[in-house]
Amino acid sequence: MVLDTVKDLIDLFRKGIYDRIVLSFKNYITVNEDELNELVKGYSSTERFGGRISVLLTQRFIYEVGGEGAAPGGASVTKALDFKFTVSEGNGTRTYKVYDIMGYTKPEGTGASENIDLRTRMILDGNLNALVTQFMKDFYGLFDLKFNRYFKAYEAEYKGLVREYKDVHSLSFRADDKEVNVVEYYYDIRLMKTPDKYTLTFKTLTFAFHKEKESPSNPLYDIYYIGGRSRKFEKEAS
Repeated sequence: MVLDTVKDLIDLFRKGIYDRIVLSFKNYITVNEDELNELVKGYSSTERFGGRISVLLTQRFIYEVGGEGAAPGGASVTKALDFKFTVSEGNGTRTYKVYDIMGYTKPEGTGASENIDLRTRMILDGNLNALVTQFMKDFYGLFDLKFNRYFKAYEAEYKGLVREYKDVHSLSFRADDKEVNVVEYYYDIRLMKTPDKYTLTFKTLTFAFHKEKESPSNPLYDIYYIGGRSRKFEKEAS
């Protein structure tokens, strides 16, 4: 389930829907060599940083993208995916424990996420819902998604991602003649006490967007960014 979500997310990144992605797993996901190759398929070159097998490694996969992810005028876009993992070998096979995945794009903001076909949009909508569900179930410690420009979400889609929150903080500012909203929702707030300390844990989902004024009865949310964080604070008991 998580592996399918990660695969779709990386496919959307390669297509140019996202300019930046960060996935930090709460522990790690385990994949075999075929599954790893499926996740990183299509790269033009690769670099590895780190030490020996069983030590935490970073491998960068570099893509030269055309088509949906291309810049205006047909110029190519360079994308890179960094995987942090350890490798173990046994019985002639390799197993990878993946801890973090990071992707970034140069140049950013080419406009690929503004106009997407229906099939890609359906995949994106399902992928976002699966990612938020898995985040709430503690599969990820944090995630960041920065759209190439923005994703047009209907109000029902936006509310489906936000779900039942415990608290909310927001701010807004003007940029390019638009009112940009940054809204942070709070979930799963827990305060635990032991004889020597208090521990506060909670999750947050953060959205950055502007609303289109043309459709007040069914507003469109032009979403630039979605991020999730699991947070923990400790204080010594007095």
